Order: sequence, then C-alpha cells, then structure tokens
Amino acid sequence: MRFLIGVLPKEPDRQAFLESVKGLAKTLGARVTHPRWTSYGALQLDVFTPSVPAFQLFVAVLEPLSQVAF
Repeated sequence: MRFLIGVLPKEPDRQAFLESVKGLAKTLGARVTHPRWTSYGALQLDVFTPSVPAFQLFVAVLEPLSQVAF
C-alpha cells in the first residue's frame, strides 16, 4: 500500500533525520521513496507498507521524532 505523508522534523540535521526515517521504515518492513523537502522545512515521503496497520505503526514510531501530517 502507498501513502503520502509530510513530517516536520525536530532534528535540525536534515540528512540525519532522513537516514533515521529510512532506517526505521526498513526495520518495520516499510519502504520510503521520493523524499522532498518543502520550503517550510517539512519532508514529504511516499511510504510503502504491506498493510494499513503497518503504516499506522510506522507513523506511531515517527511521532516522537517529528510532527506527522497527511
């Protein structure tokens, strides 16, 4: 399943944050593609997961690291 999300990181280092997100996704069986930084500092991502519950778990893991929007 494919989801598009936007996250506003609490981490000031963009590259470190992106690598963390990719690592967390891989650990949870998800895949993150097409990262795009917006002009206001948010990161937009395509997230591929095997199911809706897997996506919900991914979002729950991201919430301590960033503000998540859909």
